[in-house]
Amino acid sequence: YSSQLSVQQKEFERSEDPFRTVSLFKRPIPCINSTQSTSEKIQKALSFWHQRSPMGEFFLFYQNGKSAVRCSVDAVPASVHLWTPLLEHNAASKLCWTNDPRHKGVHYDSTVSCAILHFACTNAFALWQKYYTLGNFPNECVANTVVHEPNTFHCLCRDTLVSACASSTFDNENDNDQGRSAMYRLFLRHVALTDATVIEEHLHAGVLERISLISF
Repeated sequence: YSSQLSVQQKEFERSEDPFRTVSLFKRPIPCINSTQSTSEKIQKALSFWHQRSPMGEFFLFYQNGKSAVRCSVDAVPASVHLWTPLLEHNAASKLCWTNDPRHKGVHYDSTVSCAILHFACTNAFALWQKYYTLGNFPNECVANTVVHEPNTFHCLCRDTLVSACASSTFDNENDNDQGRSAMYRLFLRHVALTDATVIEEHLHAGVLERISLISF
């Protein structure tokens, strides 16, 4: 199934429930390419997001989606993130990131209407809190089996907060700011989209989608 990334239209208060208030989502590239919109409109919209990303990418988090797929009997999981066709002779070269048909191991099925909605970052406080908790983490993790590219959004958040807190310590609870202002500016610059005209253009191009959630 495809994965769609939430887009915040304003800075939500910490008390607000994003599952009730967020309705705007980025659509995955394979879904965008299947729309009837002109390629010029699509490229203009994608370029807007590429320019906001430190790595020039569309999604800031998990472009490969989440580990939920509909698969045939010849597809088996190679890890929590990787799938491989069981019967392919060149299966070793067919390892693919889950939900990403660009790797040609698992194919996007445009007839499937359901999708995974990823509420990755719904307010600036949550963004600050995550990276305040993580602290100055290394680029390598999971016993050095995963290496974060230094110019990803993930590392940009770390470096922004570390720099903002350079004059204090991560356990100084008396610091009134502790990098919150810096993360708020980062949130507005890279995550939130508040321009109603741009939103409508991207909805028309099929790059964004409005999804009304079910009632709880």
